[in-house]
Amino acid sequence: MDNSELKERAEELFKMYPEVDHLFYTEDGQFFLPRAKQYAKMHADKTSSKYLRIDREVEEQEGENKGNENTHAVEGMTVKEVAKYAATVDTVEELEEALKHVDTKGGKAAIEERIAKLTEGANTDKNEGSEKGDEHQSAAGAENEEARKANVNSDKTE
Repeated sequence: MDNSELKERAEELFKMYPEVDHLFYTEDGQFFLPRAKQYAKMHADKTSSKYLRIDREVEEQEGENKGNENTHAVEGMTVKEVAKYAATVDTVEELEEALKHVDTKGGKAAIEERIAKLTEGANTDKNEGSEKGDEHQSAAGAENEEARKANVNSDKTE
């Protein structure tokens, strides 16, 4: 699909969904509404392509902003959809922004859980540098000690 075909298809979808200020699409021409961003990402991963965003082209009028800057992909999603979406996001900033737009307790909990995992992972990565080496040495030392004992025991039985 070339650029002009993509724009034409996007215009059709924007007419069908006047409340939407942007869409996601994959390089193979599949379009997704903002609330289905995670599906665009999954489809792109499945087809080894990229997913991209296309914004509604709105003529600016005096005193008005172009588009709706506050619309976020999680608006109107079910708890299950929010959880799937949160699992695909790798930045705390994007999750914190999404949290502002979630309207269910379960959805908020899913996003907060993902934020906790990401921040825990970041803290663990920082601390694991020295600890991983120590654990690795301890594990290797224990294996070597057990192997040495096994050899000593086998020597005694022979």
